[in-house]
Amino acid sequence: MWEKILLERKMNNLINWICREVAYGGHAQCLATIGIVYVSSFLLELNVDWQIMTISYLSFYLIYIKDRIGETKIDQLTNPERSKHIENSISIIRKTMIFSIIFIGLLLFLYGNLIFNIFIIFIILLGSLYPSVFKPITKRIVAFKNIFVAIFFSVVTIIPVLYHKIEINNELLVPLLFLMLFVFIKTILMQMLLDCKDIDGDKKIKLLTIPTIIGKEETLKMLKIVNTTITILIPIIGFIFGIFPTAMLALIFIVFINLYAYKLAEQNNYNGYVIEGSEFFFWMILIFISKNII
Repeated sequence: MWEKILLERKMNNLINWICREVAYGGHAQCLATIGIVYVSSFLLELNVDWQIMTISYLSFYLIYIKDRIGETKIDQLTNPERSKHIENSISIIRKTMIFSIIFIGLLLFLYGNLIFNIFIIFIILLGSLYPSVFKPITKRIVAFKNIFVAIFFSVVTIIPVLYHKIEINNELLVPLLFLMLFVFIKTILMQMLLDCKDIDGDKKIKLLTIPTIIGKEETLKMLKIVNTTITILIPIIGFIFGIFPTAMLALIFIVFINLYAYKLAEQNNYNGYVIEGSEFFFWMILIFISKNII
């Protein structure tokens, strides 16, 4: 009996740890990354292999977890639960990082090509410089870190191109650039919401984010209008001009996910930020459903 109780307690602790890890370990953004890879592959009519999805996920995991580890002290002010989780799990996280580096290297060696491999390594190295080099620029340039992250997410759209070694002609270039623009804008708006949870910490280190300038309430009001408009208009414009296929219209339904995330954020519910951070993963789900129906 006691063994059963002990086993149940261990299982509950494990489940709780996994939930905290998903919420606080940057996995939402990693899922978003594979969502972008999937949508880009669909748009360019390319196969989606588990290798490219895994490489994308683990590459961004290394970037985000390094950022999380470096900001545990600041997080103690604005996000003590995340800070506590990272500190308590540091041993597991370091082992996971080592495994990720080895596994990425193995996949690049077995399945990659020269240009693709260089690109992935460059992305990881550049992303690792974000906390120490690029993020502080936001002290001088408003929302610079949002723009930096948006550029990162938008270039994820070319990962399938490099992986499959395809030549981009005019027929593929226009949809790809339009998707990059869509991802870029949506990422900036996503990051604005994520900045709302870090207002106190960002003010302390004097970062010029939109929420630190106009406040959380005004930021949410602006996002509801701007994000809803962008999310509806771009897929429709893309469809009307023959840039996007019919299935891409399904992305309009992301509006409801955004609005739900905003509602949770208004209530200081951290799940709102997790949902918003994984928005592009929901893109993948909607496109998968849409393409199999239409």
